[in-house]
Amino acid sequence: MDPNPLVPSGADVAFGVAVVIATVVIVGAILIGIVVATRDATGLSRSARDPDLSLPARGRASRERTPEARLAEVFDLHRRGLITGDELGELRRRILGEH
Repeated sequence: MDPNPLVPSGADVAFGVAVVIATVVIVGAILIGIVVATRDATGLSRSARDPDLSLPARGRASRERTPEARLAEVFDLHRRGLITGDELGELRRRILGEH
């Protein structure tokens, strides 16, 4: 009995699954690259936009907030991945050194 040409073989199914997986991985990598590039290009890092968090922290607003409040915000930025561990350490030293 001849195999039915309309029914895919096991090799055909495996190849199709491999193509779908590769496509999903490639599209995911492209989307991640776009998000990272857009985030860097638009300067979403809050430390770059918030003068209270810039190095060195200056301005009336930075002196009005307590060190605890500023540290809590800096730790939150680090937890969310918006600043690196080195930036966290430097900001922490500067905040604690001001008071």
